[in-house]
Amino acid sequence: MPVVDSPLAPVLALKSKQGEIDAVLRTDLGTEAPVISVELLNSLKVDSRITTKIVRMGVAAVRAGRSLWLDTTWLSPSSPFGSIPGGAFEHLDAKIEAELDEKRERNLLNAHVPALIPVIAPTVDDRELRRVRLLREHNPREIALRCRHASRGGNPRLVDRIARVARATGASSREIHLLLDEGYVDRVDERRVHELLGVINDVAENCELASIGLLAGSTPKKRNGYETHFRDRAEVDLWRAVQQSCQHRIRYGDYGVVHPVPGDDDGIGWANPYIHYTVPNRTLFIARKIPGRGTGAPPPGTSEQYFLEVADELVNHSEFAGADFSWGDQTLHECRHLAKPEVGRSTKWIAIATSHHMAHISRTGASTGVHR
Repeated sequence: MPVVDSPLAPVLALKSKQGEIDAVLRTDLGTEAPVISVELLNSLKVDSRITTKIVRMGVAAVRAGRSLWLDTTWLSPSSPFGSIPGGAFEHLDAKIEAELDEKRERNLLNAHVPALIPVIAPTVDDRELRRVRLLREHNPREIALRCRHASRGGNPRLVDRIARVARATGASSREIHLLLDEGYVDRVDERRVHELLGVINDVAENCELASIGLLAGSTPKKRNGYETHFRDRAEVDLWRAVQQSCQHRIRYGDYGVVHPVPGDDDGIGWANPYIHYTVPNRTLFIARKIPGRGTGAPPPGTSEQYFLEVADELVNHSEFAGADFSWGDQTLHECRHLAKPEVGRSTKWIAIATSHHMAHISRTGASTGVHR
């Protein structure tokens, strides 16, 4: 089976929402880009515009000789994908392959690159394990296990659970990636680091895995206040603290510029203009409050007007990476001078910030997770 990604390439966990996906579609998914893991949410419809874009992401990844990681750990049996024979994995795997076949791109270069890598929970049921096994029989591929809150005992008997997944899917342990997902973190404490080290050492001593990664995010759920400020990226500090005390190489992973836990909305609400802009080890937050507005939609044109103030402050800030750094940075630089800038929705602000974040961690190095 071909190795399509470095076992230490950073993992970027994104929600199946418009802003984050649009950023990926505007990014070269070559070897320098992070591994993209897309979390399917219960709100996602089987044949929606977002689902079509996820298929396009998968096609772009295969063209680059890589595989999209597809995460179903948020899906409940009542989700739209729950009633599809074969589930989300088989459905989207087939969609990606069909588009490649239609464009006659299934050549010798990418014929053995699987369309997607399934991301499942260590506690996944037997039905889903059978689906993963069928995927592997169709085209051999690795598997990723996402273990939530390992530092709080979220998955006891993890070694046994890994062995169960391997037996049920026909995979060897060397074909299984483990992501220890700590969710939202705002600081690093010794207890969390100690517990994570215990989990990692126990797994590493009993299983030879493809990789072990640490996933976390520090973007707060609510944007309180409008004062420009920096926020430490606790996910980087946590990864560094674990890696420095660990004898094993740990893959870095984060949630980009959004909160780790998906919200109830679809990402197109009427927020006041803001941006979370990734800089070395920190995040720069800039926002504006639209004056005189209530809780509903802002007056026409005001979201664009005040986001342009955000963009102008950022472009003139010493931490601005430059217009050539990413599509998002180019958009920030150019939108200030357009007659009708299309920057009035939070989906666009998230897309801009995600694009910059992807470029940032692409330059951090596959084994460090911090800026060179």
